[in-house]
Amino acid sequence: MGEPAESDSLANLAESWLAQGSRWLTPSLPPRLLALYEAEKGPLRYRSDVTMCAVGIPLAAVFYVLLHGSQRHATPVFDRLYLGVLVPALVLSLIVVMCRPKPMLRELALGVPTLVALAVLTYLNIVASADGGMLYVAAALMLMLLATISVHLRFDLAVGWVLAAQIMFAVGVSGAYAGAPTVGKYFQYELMLIYVTSGAYMLLANRRMHAEQQRGFAFALREQTRRNDLTAQNRTLDEMTRRDALTGLANRRAYDSWLQALWAEAASCGLSTVGLIMVDVDHFKSYNDFYGHPAGDGCLATVGTSLREQLRGTSDQVARIGGEEFAVLLPGVALAQCADIAERLRLAIAAMELPHLGHAADQVVTISCGCAAVKVQGAQPKDLCAAADAALYQAKQTGRNRVCLGELALHAQAGTHSPAAA
Repeated sequence: MGEPAESDSLANLAESWLAQGSRWLTPSLPPRLLALYEAEKGPLRYRSDVTMCAVGIPLAAVFYVLLHGSQRHATPVFDRLYLGVLVPALVLSLIVVMCRPKPMLRELALGVPTLVALAVLTYLNIVASADGGMLYVAAALMLMLLATISVHLRFDLAVGWVLAAQIMFAVGVSGAYAGAPTVGKYFQYELMLIYVTSGAYMLLANRRMHAEQQRGFAFALREQTRRNDLTAQNRTLDEMTRRDALTGLANRRAYDSWLQALWAEAASCGLSTVGLIMVDVDHFKSYNDFYGHPAGDGCLATVGTSLREQLRGTSDQVARIGGEEFAVLLPGVALAQCADIAERLRLAIAAMELPHLGHAADQVVTISCGCAAVKVQGAQPKDLCAAADAALYQAKQTGRNRVCLGELALHAQAGTHSPAAA
């Protein structure tokens, strides 16, 4: 019962979130759904983040060589910032990501190094004045694109990252062009406007990507949950149609399916024989007449439980196939073993000593059994059923409370039987 309730809860939560949508500043799933979302996307996100960090380190090395090649950057301060701050930050980011931390720590491990890189480039741009201005603008845009789209920081962190980047970019542009009187202030404003506008567009794209991915996950979860629930309901209904409500055993429909399936499996697996025991509660009509139908139902339920308890593990199957009649299927059982199992069933019912005062000859409830076993090759299920039915008929005609095999009464208890038919 716990699993359907859990699935209903998740489906309702997903349905509610899909219906109300997400707020502008927090386009995130509820905590329970977010945990499932992270668990599902985690492996793919892990590979992507590790790849990005691993690629970022050699790219930073190449960029260092290129910047160092331009003589204006070849300063001790440049080396200390680049090699002592930026590169270690990238390496630390890779180590943290490879440790598979919690989502928030992973996001910080990816976002902080890009801010450090922007800060270092901002300093270098100020030192180099306007000489590398266009290179700085391109690098600043690339880092913002990396943080918001490629690394795909969660939206609230992306907003904080972009705001910090806007401040650094404004400082970098103002500082770079402070000593260049030929460049007007309007050009600085234009660069800042471009960066601000680009940041807004990238945040919009970041939010849409998050929202679409999470909505897709919630929709898929809702539909999968509904399908699972429907499958479980159909399975339950199918089990109900195959189960006898009174005894809890399988019913005639399930018995017929078992017999066909067992026959096919026996033929494919090379089982030589299939055994069948037909069981009938003796003098059940008189039991019902004497005790009443409610008591008769209780008697059948008790007999069914006892029969099930005498079976060999899960290989044997017992079903109530109608009225007071039961059937026991025994895969791979020879005729003699089938008779021994039938006798065990008969003794178990008699040992319960259920009172039966509705018939003069029998003081307790007893059963009659007809057993048969046929070779699968060259025979049909109906042949097995006909042989067991004939044996059961003989057991009833020759006194009941006995097991019969064909025309042979294997077990009879003198003085406890009645020659009358049921």
